[in-house]
Amino acid sequence: MTKLMLRFHRTAMTVGFVIVGALPVEGQLSRHERHHIRQYCALGPFFLPVYFGLAIPYGYRRHPLEVRARQRGG
Repeated sequence: MTKLMLRFHRTAMTVGFVIVGALPVEGQLSRHERHHIRQYCALGPFFLPVYFGLAIPYGYRRHPLEVRARQRGG
């Protein structure tokens, strides 16, 4: 999993309440991923459909959930 993540230039991702990291998840990256956990708590089973639904028009960089997590990450 970690090699695949690095291949796609991803160092961490959140799956439900679990943060999977290709590298140590600390500092700004930890805050970013913990915000995704809070988003998951707020959206519950709708998190994945909302996330992927927004990815279509916004892509990754402008994705509203990612933008908010980056802002919270510092």
